[in-house]
Amino acid sequence: MFDLAELGELAAENVIEEQRRGTLVLDTRHWRQFASFHLPGSLQIGLSGPFASWSAIMIEPKRRLLLVVEDANDAREAQIRLARVGIEGVIGYLLADEVRWREAKLPIEEITILGNELLHEWRQQNAPFKIVDVRSRAEWLKDHLAGSSCEPLQELDRVSASRLAQDSKPAIIYCREGYRAMIAASLLLRHELRDVRVLPGGIEMQLTAELTLSPDIRVEQFDGVTQG
Repeated sequence: MFDLAELGELAAENVIEEQRRGTLVLDTRHWRQFASFHLPGSLQIGLSGPFASWSAIMIEPKRRLLLVVEDANDAREAQIRLARVGIEGVIGYLLADEVRWREAKLPIEEITILGNELLHEWRQQNAPFKIVDVRSRAEWLKDHLAGSSCEPLQELDRVSASRLAQDSKPAIIYCREGYRAMIAASLLLRHELRDVRVLPGGIEMQLTAELTLSPDIRVEQFDGVTQG
């Protein structure tokens, strides 16, 4: 068992000062909750998935962290799971309370979760956008949405964000279910990409959806053979 200090709750009024000090806000809620409201500049990695594994990949071990959680139990759980992968810089937690945040005049952002119907409507209107697949290359080669670029989550950084931001097209991000896509969305928003949407259900939903999508959104499947 790790000998970890008990975490205290940080007042909402003190969050901005912590961010100015370089503290990273790590939002541990479910990705759909994060999409509905979150603090600008925060990184989302949900406790409901492989939290420790992705934290080890995305966060520097000595980084100073402030957790956004549903309750104190989640804060303790996140602290322990982070410590197991060598991340021990948690300085406290902030309860996810939109009303309280607004009372404290904290800036709040949201991320659009894009449904199949709206995506299809965009295609019919010839709306410009780019599709970003953040699964592994092996997954992408097996099947992916036609026209999507392969940008594995573990390789996303400021350089790739700058490249994706070179045009003003909204980025539609997807993975297998949504977990990795929201991590990627939060990371890209921390850098230079401003217009980010997440396609929930990702490739699994597209494979089973009854909705007929336009040819540019079709699923391409390969039998383990690299194309090009």
